[in-house]
Amino acid sequence: MAHFIENIEGQESEEYEVLNKDGSPAGIFKSREDIHRDGDWHRTVHVWVLGQDNTILVQKRSLGKKQFPGLFQLNVAGHVGKGEDTGSACLKELFEELDIKPQQSQLQHLFTINWEYKHDDLSDREIQEVYLLSGDYTDEDLRLKSDEIEHAEFMPLRDVEVLIQEHINELVPQVEEYGKVLTAIKDAIAQKAA
Repeated sequence: MAHFIENIEGQESEEYEVLNKDGSPAGIFKSREDIHRDGDWHRTVHVWVLGQDNTILVQKRSLGKKQFPGLFQLNVAGHVGKGEDTGSACLKELFEELDIKPQQSQLQHLFTINWEYKHDDLSDREIQEVYLLSGDYTDEDLRLKSDEIEHAEFMPLRDVEVLIQEHINELVPQVEEYGKVLTAIKDAIAQKAA
């Protein structure tokens, strides 16, 4: 279970582990706001969902989001809280955002990537653990439970490739991740077909 600390306004805020760039613990914990203000490295999870008929989950972020409002996102993502492992963080995010409840054994860890984004007073430095969840999911399985997502649907792989190639400015800027994950998804599809 994640631990909480008080933020400036007196509201509870989840506590996250600050990491060194190599992913090793720095030995301190901070709120999300402090980590993003200070530009500290921290761990996040990104879960790509491969659904029925080799479709991929695509979400449109809410206009109310601080980071990347209204942009398309090709994964379910979230921060790893204090005392939480990455598999548990994946399951938490899938349930919180979409009401999907897979088993942890269904998650396939693909790779880890360091990602940095700076804009105004935000300095986001993430060590992203990227996972693939494969299942017979369809649009009917999705129940948006979060005000963070405006819309979600499964799209054919080819349409997702076109979205990346022709509309990259409409996506959360994670270009390096997109290429690596699409290769892994194509491999997973080929293994299923074999």
